[in-house]
Amino acid sequence: MEGVVNIERLMQHLQANDLVIAPRALVENELKHREFTNLRSRLLAKKALTMKEISEAQLWGSISVKAVKSYAKTHAKKHTLFPTSKGKLTQYKLLTAEAIRLAKKRGQWQN
Repeated sequence: MEGVVNIERLMQHLQANDLVIAPRALVENELKHREFTNLRSRLLAKKALTMKEISEAQLWGSISVKAVKSYAKTHAKKHTLFPTSKGKLTQYKLLTAEAIRLAKKRGQWQN
């Protein structure tokens, strides 16, 4: 596609529509950050979280599901980590308030 673009008209159009020109990496990084923020807010509204949810939302940093489970088993207060059965599998859940407390303890809490 070839043609001539009037810079003044382009700038007026950008200003009128509240648009900016930005690098792709910056925009993609911002979108990824928003996705994490939305995921965290949805999860924190729940009463209890699975180990996978904690890992995916990176509430305790970038650690695996297995590491989340291990850390929760060793550092969670009594009766805040409990098993739930899903068919033949046993899945552990952690109360959200306890997940937040442990995130603060690890220095990973971002409100």
